[in-house]
Amino acid sequence: MPLTFEILLDEPPSALRILLVEPGAPAEVEHVSVLLKAPAPADATIFVGPEGGWTEPEWSAARRAASG
Repeated sequence: MPLTFEILLDEPPSALRILLVEPGAPAEVEHVSVLLKAPAPADATIFVGPEGGWTEPEWSAARRAASG
């Protein structure tokens, strides 16, 4: 059974989580180039959004999960 986005955000996090967003998205984001200066993580989760992009509630949920 596939996991929902919300359930996946509640799972124990990997060392690095990346939420890919389209360049014009109004979300507060950091450019992926910041990863060039970071050490390689032990593991990572990359979230690739649905066609049409992530919704505001989805970015908010991801940001809360990252800060909590």
